[in-house]
Amino acid sequence: MRTVALISGGKDSCFNMLQCIAAGHEIVALANLHPPLSYNESEILTVDEMDSYMYQTVGHDAIDLYSEATGLPLYREAIRGTSLQQGSDYIHENHDDEVEDLYRLLSHVKEMETIEAVSVGAILSNYQRVRVENVCNRLGLTTLSYLWQRDQEELLEEMIMSGMNSILIKVAALGLDPKKHLGKSLQHCQNELLELKAKFGLNVCGEGGEYETLTLDCPLFKKTIVVIESEVIPHSKDPFAPVAYLKFPKLSLADKDSTVSSDVKPITKPEDFCRYELASCCFDETSQEISSRFEFEKAETISFIGSSITNTGIIFIGGIIANSETDLTMMMNTLRGITENHGSSMKALLSVCLYIRDMADYLQINNIYSKYFDLNPPTRVCVQAPIKCYAMIEAIATLSVDRKRSMHVQSISHWAPANIGPYSQCVQVGDVFMISGQIGLIPGSMTLPNPANFVAECRLALRHAARVLSAMDTEISLKHAVQVVCFVRNEVHITLAQATWREYGGNVDQPIAFVVVCNLPKNALVEWQIWAHRAQGSTEKLTAIVSPSKQVGNIYVTKCEKLTALMCQLMDIPNNTNEWTTLNERLAKHLGQNHALRIFYKNNNVYTTTRAIFSLITHHFFLNLACALSVHERNGQFHRPSGMLRNPTQYV
Repeated sequence: MRTVALISGGKDSCFNMLQCIAAGHEIVALANLHPPLSYNESEILTVDEMDSYMYQTVGHDAIDLYSEATGLPLYREAIRGTSLQQGSDYIHENHDDEVEDLYRLLSHVKEMETIEAVSVGAILSNYQRVRVENVCNRLGLTTLSYLWQRDQEELLEEMIMSGMNSILIKVAALGLDPKKHLGKSLQHCQNELLELKAKFGLNVCGEGGEYETLTLDCPLFKKTIVVIESEVIPHSKDPFAPVAYLKFPKLSLADKDSTVSSDVKPITKPEDFCRYELASCCFDETSQEISSRFEFEKAETISFIGSSITNTGIIFIGGIIANSETDLTMMMNTLRGITENHGSSMKALLSVCLYIRDMADYLQINNIYSKYFDLNPPTRVCVQAPIKCYAMIEAIATLSVDRKRSMHVQSISHWAPANIGPYSQCVQVGDVFMISGQIGLIPGSMTLPNPANFVAECRLALRHAARVLSAMDTEISLKHAVQVVCFVRNEVHITLAQATWREYGGNVDQPIAFVVVCNLPKNALVEWQIWAHRAQGSTEKLTAIVSPSKQVGNIYVTKCEKLTALMCQLMDIPNNTNEWTTLNERLAKHLGQNHALRIFYKNNNVYTTTRAIFSLITHHFFLNLACALSVHERNGQFHRPSGMLRNPTQYV
């Protein structure tokens, strides 16, 4: 994509430009926000270091040289606003906020240049990322933030080995001395930064404001910046952590040496960040045969609209369908109406499962769906199922919206796939974390492995899930999963999925089920839906009950005072109502009243059976008959995908 790079002169913004180029993007312009100018009778004055939550301003006097150094046009605007909205979210409602200065700058660049994306050097700052994403979304631009959530020691090493020459121009941390460290290169200071991390917990890339840098040279530069004259400006004379920065009265440009040092390493590409996941030798030659080997029969959709509210304040919603494209708006309005009937709104939604008849309709459905969400949308899983209706929704909402915490990263990075669509990576309520369906995309390129490779996709998807959980809470991992659904397109892949789950720290005793579906987004081979529970520090006591029953399948129950998850994996749906009575009694015993029950069934003849048992089990549970996964005999082979019966996680 044609990209404008937001630059401060620091190492992060410059290195992210190199990452953009390695990912196949083209840097076509530079953009910078500088401190405002003021005037007295004899001269123009500038503030070198502003107290800005968003922008690095120290070193701004070197930025004008970047245009000639890179051979790219440079667009600059003054910072006029201040940090008015300091919360975790940003809504563009005040033109005097400093974020709106960025909007004006990028709007001007877009008028002058053909651009599609914006390069941003954010590493850990959610504050900065959220605001840049807000501006880019309003302008129809993609955010490229390849340093996001990178390991700082690894990143610092890559910056140094890339051929970048960045010097420290501000220090503000215990152990960093203005007299000793200002003007020194990152390479010169690297070992000391690592020592200070060990002693005092310093962020080695300066993400805590410990230091700031100016990049004098990098592989993108055609000329190098030379410091002719510099001046140390004290900012704080703290005896333990004095703060000072460099001002540059005189700088110049010099021609670069055409030789490249043997120490310089090539910039890593998106696939290089997935070497282990892509290293699988079992390339999936059968993946191309899925459509011909499996032919799903479309099953009757048992349609009813219902919702059940528990005494914990959780709303279970199911049975909302659209019979055609024209019904999509009505389907979403029905969902909104149910939340409003419970005295809430669409902001109360935590998780949505969207079943569609044909993945070719995904974009159209997504366009309608996205109109109903703004900030912090619910998580979502989307699969193509053999349903006769056009689309179907089930959802979970909360009456306590203030307890909802979301992660919605829309920037493309090497961390995990960007959720540019209307769904969050993860939503947390209390001690429960719900992750959106994860497929095996290479995050930096947002593409699936080519050629198709089930193990690679499976590993990538689980890596994404683990990273999302860790970003929400560093103490949470896949071993804390309390409910897992693995959607696959081929039953033969279930064994591989089970092995990969164990490889990534999952426990075979966790409630996990495998569902064979017709298709997945982007024609992926696997999609993982995972909910986790934070047990450490929680007052909730968690126990697991496993009941292998040949009559009704394996029942896995995970239960605590505030959290209940049920999953039954059934190879065959029982046709005998006596078996359903037994199942009903067991579920009621372990789960009590008012729990949701979601059934994935696979044979059309279960339609009559489920109608018969509907009145039986809804006495204790809200029933959501999700979809039929039904295949028939073809070419002398009978392929039977797994069915699944489960209850969505409940919590307060």
